[in-house]
Amino acid sequence: MSDQHADGGLIVPPLLAVCAAELLERIDALADDLFRKITTEVAPYARLSDEIMADVRDFNERNLREQLTCMAHHRPVRTDSTRQSVRRRATQGVPLDAVLHAFLIGYRLLADALVDRAKRRPGTTMDDIAQASMALWSLLDAASRTVNDVYRDTLVSLARADELQRLLLLDALLTGKTADWAALGGTAASLGLPEQGPYVCVVADHGDVTAMEQAMLRGGLRSAWRPRPDGLAGIVALPDPFPAPGCAHASALAMVLNVVGTAGHRACGTQPRVPPAAGERRRPAAGDAGQGLAARRYAQGGHARS
Repeated sequence: MSDQHADGGLIVPPLLAVCAAELLERIDALADDLFRKITTEVAPYARLSDEIMADVRDFNERNLREQLTCMAHHRPVRTDSTRQSVRRRATQGVPLDAVLHAFLIGYRLLADALVDRAKRRPGTTMDDIAQASMALWSLLDAASRTVNDVYRDTLVSLARADELQRLLLLDALLTGKTADWAALGGTAASLGLPEQGPYVCVVADHGDVTAMEQAMLRGGLRSAWRPRPDGLAGIVALPDPFPAPGCAHASALAMVLNVVGTAGHRACGTQPRVPPAAGERRRPAAGDAGQGLAARRYAQGGHARS
């Protein structure tokens, strides 16, 4: 059986250590075989770009080399390459079940190669083979847990990064910092808003971002919100048709404020649309919101301009 080391890694039996040392001599062939199997048997991998395919092949070899080297030197089997590989696949959007399938193929190939060599060694008993197989199953079980944990941790990190990006974009938009908006690659789509307005800037006295966005969706409105010390500030895409510049759009504003009310919040009030300069397309600025503006309508959306 495999031994559990103090740092959590598994140490394989001596028989597998000898076989692993022999397999290191044909690591390239093993990695090529593994790459073919993964890209043939796991559909999401077969659809990856050539660049990512090359990355998969590279990590196939790195994972095999790391595992076999640890086994051959009778050291706890490390998971550094496994963790790096899982993080990259998660970031690239490869589904978790596909990543798990790929690692299962890898361990099956590795186990078959090791057990085959073990069987051919003089003096190997059935008990030796049984212990070797149990050790390999323990490694697969540990690897599956690692893949699951690292994949989910990566998704959490990505979600936090996306949320931070979203908040930075909203801040740039609401405060009129068009240079920051451009530097961050801001687009209406990145905030979940339609590419074209009109938009309205809304300030609510208190509440929850998720509850507000869900209330807006139930009302047929797309919006983006961020918490503030004194409540919420957000951008709401008004429904078409949008009237000519200078015309009141009381019905659309009333609709937005009504939804704010149904979400359990109180808006500070409304202010008529301030027309932009001739030919200018303007994003909402929350310096407006920060000064207590509850709802303000803007011209058709475009790229932010200073």
